[in-house]
This record gives sequence, structure tokens and C-alpha cells, in this order.
Amino acid sequence: MPILKEQISPIATLSRLKLTPSEIEKYSHELSQILDYFEKIASVNTENIDIEDTSAAAYRPLRGDKTTSSLTVEEALKNAPAQKDNYFMVPRVI
Repeated sequence: MPILKEQISPIATLSRLKLTPSEIEKYSHELSQILDYFEKIASVNTENIDIEDTSAAAYRPLRGDKTTSSLTVEEALKNAPAQKDNYFMVPRVI
């Protein structure tokens, strides 16, 4: 599915990109190739594919939780530019 050069400019504008004519030519070609790949994928017949025959259904054990020691308040605040009462001080946002 070819992407025309005229279709690239509005996309670039929406993306706030300023493209040169050579970049428009390049991206037109590359986007056309990407859409061709999607068409190939869409054309694959998956009617009789059993989900249990795919790796998506494979059992993946979860990692066990392990407790570890965390930083002390002093260690956490050691490099803070500003602190008060065991808290980080940050500039007011509002």
C-alpha cells in the first residue's frame, strides 16, 4: 500500500516535524514498506491455530518475592539538596 508524498506532510505537521523534501521521499518509501508488512501479516490464515500450541500459552513461573533491607532515612536523604524533618524539600509547584 503506497504512501504518497502528499500524505507525509500532514502527518509531519501533526507530529510537529519539519521535513526536507528528501526526508519526505525517504519516509514515504519506509512507511509504504511498513504497511506492506502489515498486509502480509494480516493475510496469514489463523483459522485453525490452537492458542495452546503457541508459546503464548507456555507456563512461565513468576519470580519469588525476596525481602531485602532498604535505605535508612539518613542514607536516602544524604545527597538531597534540601531536607526537613526526614523529608525531601522541593520547590512549590502551584
